Amino acid sequence: MFMGYPLRMYGLLEHHAALMRGRERVAKACGQLLEDKPRPAVVLILDDSAAWMDTMGRLLPDYDVRAYTDPTAGVQAAREMQPALVLIDLQWCGEALGYRLAEQVRAMGCPAQLVSGFGTDDGKVWGKADADLLDRIRDEVGREHGHATG
Repeated sequence: MFMGYPLRMYGLLEHHAALMRGRERVAKACGQLLEDKPRPAVVLILDDSAAWMDTMGRLLPDYDVRAYTDPTAGVQAAREMQPALVLIDLQWCGEALGYRLAEQVRAMGCPAQLVSGFGTDDGKVWGKADADLLDRIRDEVGREHGHATG
């Protein structure tokens, strides 16, 4: 009742119901758009250098870059996220922890790549300053997602 008159008399109930139906349709359409939009591939970075992780996040804007300085939290995140690629720093505070982390991550079925600030020639460890590092990352992620790389 509004001022002694039923709300139906003013047509407010019908108007309100129409608005609610419209809102539901819009919400459903927005939800469908969000579901249809492809999500970017997750690239996980495990490194004790926050500056390098921040740089990589900026250099890989087409990916969902997640970074962890805590190795235990990073391995747990890899288990939960199943990223397209995990970049793992070889040296953690002077210790070659990267090898053990890479074994753990690979055992979960996640592709892992060791990176280092020191130059290596063995092909197993990518250099952080290599000119082709970004191309290598894109190729590896593309391979994991079944995309042709060129």
